[in-house]
Amino acid sequence: MKSSSTTLKVVSILASLIIFVGLTCLADRLVLPRFADRTSAQGLLFPPGSEFPYQTPEFSHRARINSLGFRDREWNREKNSSTTRILAIGDSFTFGMGAELDQTWPKILEQRLRAQGFDLEIANLGRPGASPSEYAEVAEKAIPLLKPDIILVAILQGDDLAQTIRQVRQNREQQKTSPFSRIAGGLDWTARFLYPHTSRLIGHHLAGGSTFRSRDRLLEKIWQSQAEKLAAGYRGEGKARFDAMGSTARDMFLKGHLNPGIVSMAISDPHYFATPLQTEEPLVRDGLRKLQDHLQNIKKFAGGAPVIVVSMPLGAYVSEDVWKGRKEIGFTTHPEMLHTTIPDEELKKICAAVGIPFLSVTERFRRQSVNKPLYYKYDGHFNPRGHQVFVEELLPLLQKHVFNPHFSSRHVGTAKP
Repeated sequence: MKSSSTTLKVVSILASLIIFVGLTCLADRLVLPRFADRTSAQGLLFPPGSEFPYQTPEFSHRARINSLGFRDREWNREKNSSTTRILAIGDSFTFGMGAELDQTWPKILEQRLRAQGFDLEIANLGRPGASPSEYAEVAEKAIPLLKPDIILVAILQGDDLAQTIRQVRQNREQQKTSPFSRIAGGLDWTARFLYPHTSRLIGHHLAGGSTFRSRDRLLEKIWQSQAEKLAAGYRGEGKARFDAMGSTARDMFLKGHLNPGIVSMAISDPHYFATPLQTEEPLVRDGLRKLQDHLQNIKKFAGGAPVIVVSMPLGAYVSEDVWKGRKEIGFTTHPEMLHTTIPDEELKKICAAVGIPFLSVTERFRRQSVNKPLYYKYDGHFNPRGHQVFVEELLPLLQKHVFNPHFSSRHVGTAKP
């Protein structure tokens, strides 16, 4: 009798737990999306209305964030039915580090296409430091909110693969070092599966948009403080690499004139730019597969809207000045980097496997870079001329593959006569 009573209690508790989980999952899917919609003032990428001054010996500008939380003019969530809306998703090259807003490639492209008579708008959804996994997160958040007709994903050749490789390596190391990592990973996956909207809100709250909190503190002071802490902490092999840096680069770093993240990367992973070219290495192949997964997710989030991948030419593979700058900072460099086609070839294969058009301007960009600098030597980003040339070389490809009568009749408003 006692045993049956205990069994009844256990069954009752389990049933209550199942009902509780079911109700909370239902609330996550039905209630929180409306709540998240009302609280979209948190911003897609950054806190709305925030701004940040960028000032280095190579450039100076102030980035301002609109009320929806990305670096652009003010946007309406709802668009005119006749207007083609395009999202440009990428990292700091798309964001426009080192350039005013109207000098960034998404805005220049928007201006050029409007001048040809197209009724369209391009949202700059670039975020400094973002990687392909974050591109997918941006797509997941932005597509339902902005309802685009086309998504342009700007993959920074080599660098985005290198970031993905690092993430794969870090995940493996965590699994090896922690006996509970698989359990924690399983719990994290379960929580995200059962409560996707709750997980995103918590993640956004923890992230806190810290990149853009300060309006007044100069970037130079922030970078100098970070540089001092990094330099003081180097030991052994790291200290030897730091001491071997070129004197100009090291001086810029210690004065806060060079992004500490670049130097930190050179000290911790000097083969960062060389590794993505070693495509036969198992770790690189795993990174390529993971990159393919991210693009597949973006295509899924697009919900039928066309996704187009654009290869962003990386200075270390294109410009001799940037190549020399990276060498001076401490990265492993080889002359063949300036002629390699491997990053675009591998990205093209991935896009073909996913069923996404792929566009590259690397070779033409290389030829242009011989005549005039298109990058900041030490910072490595496009200078304003680089953004302009990128659009000049990209536009004919877009006109051929996207803005043509066959494609336009389905996805893009045709040009006005």
